[in-house]
Amino acid sequence: MKHLPQRAVSLLAQIFDAVLLTRQFSAVWNHARVISILKPGKDPALPSSYRPISLLDTIGKLFEKVLLARILREVSERGMTRDEQLGFRPRYSTSLQLARLVERITRNFSEKRLTAAVVLDVAKAFETVWIDGLVYKPTLLNFSSYIVHTITSHHADHIRAPKASFDLADVGNPLVRQYGRYLH
Repeated sequence: MKHLPQRAVSLLAQIFDAVLLTRQFSAVWNHARVISILKPGKDPALPSSYRPISLLDTIGKLFEKVLLARILREVSERGMTRDEQLGFRPRYSTSLQLARLVERITRNFSEKRLTAAVVLDVAKAFETVWIDGLVYKPTLLNFSSYIVHTITSHHADHIRAPKASFDLADVGNPLVRQYGRYLH
């Protein structure tokens, strides 16, 4: 956005204000263009050899950042973030969490104490998000109603099914042949 003319930034701000005022996330912004990328060293004839990539609307992605900033501000003002929570926090990363783990292991080792760690990698985590819970939690926590309603509106399309389009070049792709009928 820093490279956009001031007039464009002003128009985007007006659009985003209107979305927050009406509490309606544009369904067009949920429309994805799906491309598939062949995984290195995989058989191109198998659908499982491809990684589907969804390209979402740029303005919709910008609005998501605006909404996230507002959600994070409410979370921060309420003191709801634990020190151990590093995701979605500026100036924090998984590298910092890894450094904390190494420091803890080193300290416990020098004190002859045991250390246990559990690491989870949840497959298809995004597809398994409990959408009703995603909306229920901010409602329960008394978040601003415009945030709750905008989140609900944004995820309403995700519940039904994402809209997608394919390039004609993808028609010969096994991934498109197998799953394409679900994404049109």
